[in-house]
Amino acid sequence: MTSFRRLHILVFGGLLAGLLSGIPSAGADDRDPLVVVQDRAWAPMAFADDQGNPQGMLVDLWRAVGEKLDRPVRFELVNWQRTLELTRDSDDRVHGGLFLSEERDAYLDYANELVPLRTALFIAAEAGTAGLLEASDLTGTEVGVTAGGYEATFLRQNHPDITLKPYPNNEALIRAATRGEIRAFAADYPVGMYYLDRHTTPDRFRVLEVLYAQPLRAAVAEDNDALMAEINRGLSLLTPAEKSRITQKWLRTERVETIPSWLIPVMSLGAGLTVLAWLLLHNRLLRHQVLSQTRDLAERERRLTLLTDNITDVVWAVGPDRRYTYVSPSIERLTGSRPEEIVGNRMGGTITPDSVDLLTEHIRRARDQVSRGEARGHVDFTVEAQMLRTDAQPLWTEVAARVFFDDAARFTGMQGVTREITERRRSRETIEQLAYYDALTGLPNRRLLLERLGQARNECLRGGEHGVLLFLDLDNFKTLNDTEGHYIGDALLQHVADRLSGSVRDDDTVARLGGDEFVVVLGNMGATQDAARRNAERVGTAMLAKLSQPYTLSGRQVHTSASIGAAIFGRNGESVENILKQADMAMYEAKVAGRGTFCFYEPSMQAAVDARARLERDLREAIQLAQFTLYYQPQVDGEGRVTGAEALLRWLHPERGMVSPAEFIGLAEETNLIAPLGQWVLETACRQLASWAEASATAGLSLSVNVSARQFEHPGFVDEVCQALERSGADPGQLKLELTESSILRDVDAAITKMARLRELGVGFALDDFGTGYSSLSYLKRLPLDQLKIDKSFVHHVLTDEDDAAIAQTVIALGRMLNLPVIAEGVETREQQRFLCEHGCHAFQGFLFGRPQPPEAFEAALRGNASASGRETA
Repeated sequence: MTSFRRLHILVFGGLLAGLLSGIPSAGADDRDPLVVVQDRAWAPMAFADDQGNPQGMLVDLWRAVGEKLDRPVRFELVNWQRTLELTRDSDDRVHGGLFLSEERDAYLDYANELVPLRTALFIAAEAGTAGLLEASDLTGTEVGVTAGGYEATFLRQNHPDITLKPYPNNEALIRAATRGEIRAFAADYPVGMYYLDRHTTPDRFRVLEVLYAQPLRAAVAEDNDALMAEINRGLSLLTPAEKSRITQKWLRTERVETIPSWLIPVMSLGAGLTVLAWLLLHNRLLRHQVLSQTRDLAERERRLTLLTDNITDVVWAVGPDRRYTYVSPSIERLTGSRPEEIVGNRMGGTITPDSVDLLTEHIRRARDQVSRGEARGHVDFTVEAQMLRTDAQPLWTEVAARVFFDDAARFTGMQGVTREITERRRSRETIEQLAYYDALTGLPNRRLLLERLGQARNECLRGGEHGVLLFLDLDNFKTLNDTEGHYIGDALLQHVADRLSGSVRDDDTVARLGGDEFVVVLGNMGATQDAARRNAERVGTAMLAKLSQPYTLSGRQVHTSASIGAAIFGRNGESVENILKQADMAMYEAKVAGRGTFCFYEPSMQAAVDARARLERDLREAIQLAQFTLYYQPQVDGEGRVTGAEALLRWLHPERGMVSPAEFIGLAEETNLIAPLGQWVLETACRQLASWAEASATAGLSLSVNVSARQFEHPGFVDEVCQALERSGADPGQLKLELTESSILRDVDAAITKMARLRELGVGFALDDFGTGYSSLSYLKRLPLDQLKIDKSFVHHVLTDEDDAAIAQTVIALGRMLNLPVIAEGVETREQQRFLCEHGCHAFQGFLFGRPQPPEAFEAALRGNASASGRETA
């Protein structure tokens, strides 16, 4: 009896000491209080009693910290969300205790650990145990949480199938549970037990699962280093024993009350009876738990069997002898064999020999890992293997395996899951085909070519051999594509791919870069450069001969040729991009040499490429700095009278002087700089035409302007012409646009539509360089033309070459038939003019009548001619 009374006194004294520990000392009142904010409804951690005074474990802890720091502590108990806001927005407040959170990391800094705390998932005891073994079994069940608490964040992240129902605070949450509104809730374990004890009997709910265990930590606003240092100092001064006394005070569930002296003997007798009853009850509870756990174990086994029997993946296990000890029923769906036909057999009977080798290699690597101490007991790996069906047809599977070893790194067995991936494998192969192969020809594309070229280069470096890269481009393919149609062009490319593939060895690579460009990688062509050069030239010559043979496409024969550039690689260790660039340069030299030829790369070609790059750079700068001007060459009638002029572009380079159009027009077209350049020419010519209209000597002149194919094809071309005429005030009837056949043939109908719109304004059209392309009456008679121009290449030899003379006569006759005037350009002698006049051409342009001149010189020459004509008349 005496010891029991002593126990009562000790407990009561401890409570009294705890209460007194919260009274600040007189010395501490001289300092600013340490302001601690905390949730007001988080008993027994922190809460306000009936008189509004702060109570709880965290309250006692912070009062003890205040004593260590010799500083008073003031508590602000508010709702949970407000605690975060006050801490974040203040530089002198401390959050009394919360869990680490990525979301709060953005605006809070955490102090050292206060106390550890577990958070649990509680479920109503009357819900039973069948099927409710862990949190994942609550899918679709409403689980109560406190709004804004970390429990809700954890469940959303780890169990997204659980439905969450938020409550404003813990007391409201657990009251709802005791009223039957929810049958499960998540809460900190001591908090849950505290409120359950207040509002019901704790055995009405049981812990289904501990969700997580984390330490509570104090927190201050981000970057508040001074306050953080003081908090950590106070916590470090708090001894483990002091912490333990406070936590034990608040985390015990039993209540201690004053016991009258007369009741002590009765309680002693009652205690004995209670112990006896407790032993009997405990024995019964143990039996109940054993039965319950046995039922749970049986239920788990039943569910596992149900799972393995119904999933489509195959679950399997093999023993130390590598024979199957278990195979799930889904093996029959996959292979056609029943589990009992496989159990007891070795793994080699169900997978292909290559897959057996692959698995064996992975088991060997796993054993090596265990032997080296890099793994203990088991190693996991995943491989793709081919299983064998009963009809001997292989199918692709993914095997996720765990292989087991004993302490001596001896194989003791393996378990795993096999899943069919045949469709996934096909999809991957399709993706690889699209990523590495050309869709039209089936040849490797640029990506795979670079890999193969890199491999060939490395092999040559190791073996001391030389390889050769051939770069092929079909001659005049664009013209064929435009005239015959893309269907014929595509078919031709496919035939070319077949002929190239049949011209090389099996280990060589034929690839298509795009368009009509092909590349061939020839490995091991010789130990010396001379040998590699001879062998490559032999292969290239054979290719040219094969490619020049006729192609039968859609019932008709098509002819083409190719230009081939070659680059030798091997011992110099060139980059694959550089090898490709060298072969490309050599191919362009082959085209310049006359097409249908073979050319090796020489270092001098790089100098030409560099010069071209400099020219392109200068050309771009010239457009920006307006370094261009227009020269004008007169056009005359049969009597020698000037009727108009052609505007010809000139580039006045600041260092090189006057640059001929022959040097830069082709480059401008290749780089698409011809579009802004052509627009400048059009604008300048229209202003010149408007200026001429104001002088009597030039008022009646027409002006011809060359239009490139790219400029004419632009969707806004017609609007650009109209705006140039409107801005300049030029007479549209005096403007003549010269088009080439290539600019019209791309889309004849679209060309006619554009020409018709401009013809309505009065703009005229001349067909330039007529006779040099694929001239056709079928489109010529449809075009709204005003003039045909005989190309100067025919005029130059009209007196010495019968073919040129015949072409010139044919063009003149064609113009007469179509009622189209014909003008001959490049006329340099009276004899040429006389020949053309005799055959019906009465308009001329060439050096015989005047060279291209700047506008001032052109106008002065016209005035001089007018004066001379006036004197002759007088």
